[in-house]
This record gives sequence, C-alpha cells and structure tokens, in this order.
Amino acid sequence: MLLGQKFSKILRDILLSCQDSLNKLALQPIGVLENFRMLPLQNVEFLSLEVLDNPFQNLKITCAHMFFRKSSDFTSAVFPNLKTVRFGMNLKGQYAVRYFPWDNPDSDVLESIHTVDYVEVVQKLDVYALRFITAKFPKITKLKLEHTRYSCRMDCHIIWKFLPENLQHLELYEDALSLDCDGYNQQFALDSVFTGFSEKTCGVLRQFRHQIHAHTLVKRQKATICDLRGLKTLRFTFASPQSYTKRTWFSEISGKYAFSLMPELQVIIAYDMLYPKAGDLANGLQLIAPFVRFEHREIRDDDRYYY
Repeated sequence: MLLGQKFSKILRDILLSCQDSLNKLALQPIGVLENFRMLPLQNVEFLSLEVLDNPFQNLKITCAHMFFRKSSDFTSAVFPNLKTVRFGMNLKGQYAVRYFPWDNPDSDVLESIHTVDYVEVVQKLDVYALRFITAKFPKITKLKLEHTRYSCRMDCHIIWKFLPENLQHLELYEDALSLDCDGYNQQFALDSVFTGFSEKTCGVLRQFRHQIHAHTLVKRQKATICDLRGLKTLRFTFASPQSYTKRTWFSEISGKYAFSLMPELQVIIAYDMLYPKAGDLANGLQLIAPFVRFEHREIRDDDRYYY
C-alpha cells in the first residue's frame, strides 16, 4: 500500500471512530492523501483550517495544499450542522485558490453552507477570498477580521460592498484594513473608509466641523458602512503595541456621517488601558469618543506574533 493511501485509511478510521461525538475539527491541508473522501460529520459545529509555513514544500503535487480533494467534500452534506469556520492561513492572491478545488466565487457549482453563522479570518485576505467566503457562507451574521490587511485603497475593493447584507456583528483589528496612503491623506483614511467620502472631503469636513451639519448632503464616492443596514455591533480592537502611537485613527467625521446614521449600531473600541502608551492612543481617539464605547482589552503575546 502506498504511503498516501495508508495515511488516508488511518485518517478515515480516526474519523469513523469519533464520527458521532466530534464537534470541533482542525484541519491541515490533506490534498496529498490519495483517494481520501470526507465522511459526513453530523455534529461538527466548529471547523478551523490551518496551514503551517511552507507545507509539503518538497512535494510537487498540485493538490498538496488543499484541505479538500473535491468540492463535494466541503458541503452541507458533510457538515450539516457547521456553525463556525476559522481561516488560519493566508487567503490573498494565489494562496486563496490553491487551498480549495474551485476558483470562482460566482460559479454555479460552488455549494453554499447555510448553517454557518460566524467566520473568523486571522491572516491576509483579498477581495477574491472575501467574495468566496460570503458566497460559501451566505448566512453569516458575525465576522471577525484580525490581521487581514484587506486593501481599501481602490474603490472596487471597498469592503462594505462584499460583506453579506444580513451581517449583524463585525470585529476589526487595527490592521484588518490596509490604508495604503501617507502624508496628508493618512489622518483621514479610516474616516474615508467608514463614510464613503474621499480623504480630501473628510479633511474639509473636519476643518469646518462646526459649520457643517451631519445631515448636510455630501457626495459619497464609494460604499459606506451604512450599506450594512442590519449591523448592530462594530468592535474595533487595538491588539498590537505598534498601534499605540499618537495619531488620529478616526474622528467625529465617522461618528457624524456614518455611525450616527445607524441608530441600531453600537460601536465599541477595545484597547489595553494599562499599556504604558495607552494615554497616547486615548488622545488620538478623543474626537470619536462621543460616538463610541471604550472597553479594556489586554495585549497578548500571540497578537505580537504578526508584527
């Protein structure tokens, strides 16, 4: 028996032995296993997909990085009660397409899993992967993006366009969004992302903040967080010591022209209030303070890993 076939049999026997009791499953890529087919796992509610650095780097097999050999291995027939999916690997560019046996979020053969309510992504993410996630799990109500560095620089990549309309709870780490700008525009970048205004318009609104009413008609050039009409909670988490610097993350522009227009939305900013530079961060958040609630969140060593 070939080594790949032997490993496939071992894994199948393990899954068979715990098929009725297994409720959490963490997978590394298993595409190298020959002829392996996933068993129906009726009770699995939590699925974590993880990739080690350079897995199978010495193997020249196209499916070596895949989690599932066939698209039918990742469907509601295999995971009928799946509720939570965690993506613990790079989902940007070429990395996204090689992990799964399909490559088009708009494909008619991509079978959605409607039971999934919560998705967590902890590494890089691009527009293709985000579209895949929302197509695969169309009933998501909770989404957490940690160190995804999702590019918001181009209008066509604005994140609000690709999130499910029924999303209710969204958590963003401070590096979940990549704001590829510097100089003058840097201080208005997040305001621009949340409001849909250009950085220049955000600068004018902030300069004349006392003369312009919140309901003044201002042209929005791109999608805005207000497009998520069902959103109830936005949690913005500062997890890295590098983010505790004296700068303006977002201001009352986001509060007036985005958050306050969503009466059901609660905005929470979480940071380590005991961190030595917490005072600098608090000063940078003064302008948004009337529109949000602050929570304590301790910096952990596993968050430092990404920097």
